[in-house]
Amino acid sequence: MRSAADPERWQRIDSILGAVLEAPREERSDLLARLAGDDEGIAREIESLLAVEAEAAAFLAEPLIPPEPSDGALAGTRLGAYRLLRRLDRGGMGEVYLAVRADDFEQRVAVKVLRRGLEFPEAIQRFENERQILADLAHPRIARLLDGGRTERGLPFLVLEYVEGRPIDRYCEQEDLSPRARVRLFVAVCSAVEELHRHLIVHRDLKPGNVLVTAAGEPKLLDFGIAKPLEPTPSLHAGLTELDRPSPMTLLYASPEQVAGAPLTTASDVYSLGVLLFRILSGRLPYRTEPSSFPDVVRAICDDEPLRLGAALERSARPHERGLIRDLEAILGKALEKKPEARYGSVDTLAADLRLLLDGYPVAARRGGTLYRAAKFVRRRKAITASLAAIVALTAISLDLWQRRVVERERAEGVANFLEQLLREAQPKPGQIPALRNFLDTSRRQLLHPILLQTISPATRADLASTLGQTYRELGYPKEARVMFACAVDTWRTIDDPIARERLPKDLNNLAGINYRLGDYAHAEAGYREALDLWQQVGIPYDQHKAILANLGTITTSLGHFDEAERWYRKLLALGERLHGPDSPEAAQGHARLGNVAFNRGDLQTAEARLRKAIEIYRRQTEPDTVELQQAELYLGRTLLAARRTTEAETLLESLLAARHADYPDSTRLEIAEVEIEIGLAQTRDGRAATAEPLLRQALTNLRARVPENRFRLANAESVYGECLLALGRRAEAEPLLRGSLSTLAEVRGKASIYTREAQVRVEALERSRPG
Repeated sequence: MRSAADPERWQRIDSILGAVLEAPREERSDLLARLAGDDEGIAREIESLLAVEAEAAAFLAEPLIPPEPSDGALAGTRLGAYRLLRRLDRGGMGEVYLAVRADDFEQRVAVKVLRRGLEFPEAIQRFENERQILADLAHPRIARLLDGGRTERGLPFLVLEYVEGRPIDRYCEQEDLSPRARVRLFVAVCSAVEELHRHLIVHRDLKPGNVLVTAAGEPKLLDFGIAKPLEPTPSLHAGLTELDRPSPMTLLYASPEQVAGAPLTTASDVYSLGVLLFRILSGRLPYRTEPSSFPDVVRAICDDEPLRLGAALERSARPHERGLIRDLEAILGKALEKKPEARYGSVDTLAADLRLLLDGYPVAARRGGTLYRAAKFVRRRKAITASLAAIVALTAISLDLWQRRVVERERAEGVANFLEQLLREAQPKPGQIPALRNFLDTSRRQLLHPILLQTISPATRADLASTLGQTYRELGYPKEARVMFACAVDTWRTIDDPIARERLPKDLNNLAGINYRLGDYAHAEAGYREALDLWQQVGIPYDQHKAILANLGTITTSLGHFDEAERWYRKLLALGERLHGPDSPEAAQGHARLGNVAFNRGDLQTAEARLRKAIEIYRRQTEPDTVELQQAELYLGRTLLAARRTTEAETLLESLLAARHADYPDSTRLEIAEVEIEIGLAQTRDGRAATAEPLLRQALTNLRARVPENRFRLANAESVYGECLLALGRRAEAEPLLRGSLSTLAEVRGKASIYTREAQVRVEALERSRPG
């Protein structure tokens, strides 16, 4: 019998048993001999347990107490409306059966029943905890709880969604997935773990057997028998759990703090995900040598540096994958840090780094030197990087289209790897933008040509259209970007696979953003809301979750729905503070957006307080002149102008204009014109209308050329220019601008908008200036 007086010995037994059960049946004896070492007593204990567990599944979900064997005795019986067909799995806590609902309709389900012999309060409490955790979760990549109850003997059972699939590592090997495809699949798993963490739940047993991949390529997260709330409800059995029984886990996927019995946070799941990703990519675990004893396993997890991925793949890695492998090594190194605080701060940030890798951008985990400069370049000059991506991809298409050459997959991947390196070293040069524009226009025409549909797959066409859309957007050509994003969206809609279902909302969001930029608020709002609906079906990645909250707040602010906008932005702020802390750039974004809503309402005091808080955080926590900091400074400049603090506003805006000129060599950019409009307004109100007039006239000309469809931007610029002309005594020129812009702003932004109210004040000044 198990003795509670020697928990460390039983922890060792449980952990070794878990590792043995993970191994193929024919390898278990040799593995047991290595792990047990010279301790024959432990070897005999485990051999007796293996005899009991002769048909057990390849995982250990709970520290094992020898139960009354059942050998699938419930097969063929009924539990309420469910008929149990056969046993699927058996772990330390329960048995899982394939069952069908056999009352009004047939539905295949999985029924998990507490094992006989474990009817003590603690085990029942844990079973109930699992049911409560599942009841609170609703995510497409988490197996759903359907029902529950108790057997005639009073044993609790759960009715779960039946997932027919293969463990994720086996799926990757059998389907011979490329490294990128394996990373994409893993990122999908991260979205499920993110959902757990949003509910303040730590899974604590992330391993291949608990992540099944369906025939459609969809991963499903299973088995929450040992998942634990970060702030658990006090229980009468809590002391027993902590003092008398070792923490349940699968040792080889456990974090150092799990092995040490220390308090757990979401960082523990980050570590286990790192081990899982290493296994998916390499087929082995990240330990330098195969552990030969229990102390070796503990030492490998708690003390030894993990194996480099490149070393694990040295026989199978191809030359063109080296750049990818180096990025993955950096990501895995951060995820597998021994100290929790040194790892990724959340699963969200781990997944975000992997998405950067998949999108061809430098990853955050690789810092310093050239990579640091490249990351800054990519962040601030996406136009060049996206254009280079389009050049390489579309050059390959042109070869295929016009010369009919077949490019081997390895060569194509080699080009992609070369591109990754090129993006890290590239720097913009004078004259590049016009050359890129000419090339992109030619590429756009080819991509939309009917012949191309016969030569490339729909997914490739959608990918390239999206890339071109991003390039046009960053170069400042929104009309062309809209055509490309619309092409990507329309093409993704024709494809029914997991990747298309993830990419469609992303490009819907891109298209909605361009429609907003062009002043088409109705289509922008519809696109943002559809993107949100689709993301909620497949699971919203963290970076897209932030984006859609910000975008919905922006469009509702523009439509004058200030209460709704504030709700979206408060969610954005809460998300940033909860996951990254109140002093993070993510929280600063929420403050800046709430400040902009307050400005639009006309609540200038609240707006200034919010915006100054955001700017203070950005300047302390980010690099100088980031896009987010610049946006907050623009909002603050507008707020100060509305408060008639013109000198203070002009100083801030002049600094912002210098930063934007450094970022955008093309002086006709929208980003430059919108700052020039505000500076011209400051100069006009400071009595320097003659200085402001040429600046405002040129900015208005650039806006008319760049975004002629954006009625709001043009009307606001015309209203400001009209104020300048009126100050110069050119009333006849000012009048049509002031009256026309007021009418447009009232229609587009509503009468409550501060822009409309400012325009009304200008028209009233016009009336007062009437001769006689």
